[in-house]
Amino acid sequence: MLQPTGRQPPKQPMPDITIPFLPRLRLLEFLQTQCQSDADGPTGPFTKALDLDLTHIDAKAAVDLVLVTDVHIPAPSVVVSYDVHYRIVDGCKGVDLTSYLDKKVTGRRSPNGWKFQQFRMTGDRSTVDEF
Repeated sequence: MLQPTGRQPPKQPMPDITIPFLPRLRLLEFLQTQCQSDADGPTGPFTKALDLDLTHIDAKAAVDLVLVTDVHIPAPSVVVSYDVHYRIVDGCKGVDLTSYLDKKVTGRRSPNGWKFQQFRMTGDRSTVDEF
């Protein structure tokens, strides 16, 4: 909603996701447990930090599973590699496809643990935006 001045109100910052400091392999296991899934797809707390947007592939693509594949800790940050397994089903076109994407997310060291920003999907862009 626009304020009377014509400016939009500032967006409220999303809270960071804090992950405890753990040795690399234990951190990998911990993050995988934080990416649990149910019938609606990934629901774990860490998934809020991950880019699970598939609209650039297909509007009907749905995430089936998130699999944390590696953790790299170059001080003072942590890089988490993950696979987004997805499925596209379109009965009208006879499409039933499963695949996955490799992605990464970076966290930063804080006094309380590794901090990750919640993923915020950017709005749709077009070539007109460049002009």
